[in-house]
Amino acid sequence: MQLPPGGRLICFRHEAAGVHVLPADYQALLSAVCPGQAPLSCKTICEQLGLSVEPGQVEGTRAKPNRLVERGRLRKTAAGAFAPPS
Repeated sequence: MQLPPGGRLICFRHEAAGVHVLPADYQALLSAVCPGQAPLSCKTICEQLGLSVEPGQVEGTRAKPNRLVERGRLRKTAAGAFAPPS
């Protein structure tokens, strides 16, 4: 598998503009958090993706949107919800 620019599996937004360079599960997360929509909690994201909403599953899933926040592909509100970057 060829890594995206910068050698990271989840690259920064400025390194590759398209989501096509991300793994499929990260692309699905980004599609759940749509522009113009209110920020979503991790539980709501799990519901939209058809994942379990059991606390363990939700907490396990939370790492992925947090990684997308670190890479500038999502933003996290003060309440802990996820939204598209400004």
